[in-house]
Amino acid sequence: MTTQGAGGYYLVTATAFFAASATAQRRLYFQKNGVTAVCGLAVAPSSAAAANGISNTCLITLAASDYIEVLVFQDSGGNLNVGTNGGVGIGGASYAAMTKLW
Repeated sequence: MTTQGAGGYYLVTATAFFAASATAQRRLYFQKNGVTAVCGLAVAPSSAAAANGISNTCLITLAASDYIEVLVFQDSGGNLNVGTNGGVGIGGASYAAMTKLW
C-alpha cells in the first residue's frame, strides 16, 4: 500500500484468515519500505475445526515516498492457506486497507 505521494499519519488495518489448525501461532505485521517492522501482533489459534483470523490496526507516520507491506506468518509445521472464512466477518475474506488521517 502506498501513500500516493502524500506524507502524514495513516491508519492501516489488515485481517488474515488461516486454514483450520490448532497448533502454533499466527502473526500479522506491517512493514515500512520493505525493511522496518512498525507494528505487529501474534495470537494462538482458537480452533482446529474452523479458520483462524487475526486482525491488526495501527497508526503509522509515513513520508510521501513510503509504502507499507502486510506480512503474515504461521509456525504450525505445515502449509496453511490464507484466504476466506466461509463468509463470516467483513465479507469473510482477508483484506488490507490504509487511510490518511492528517
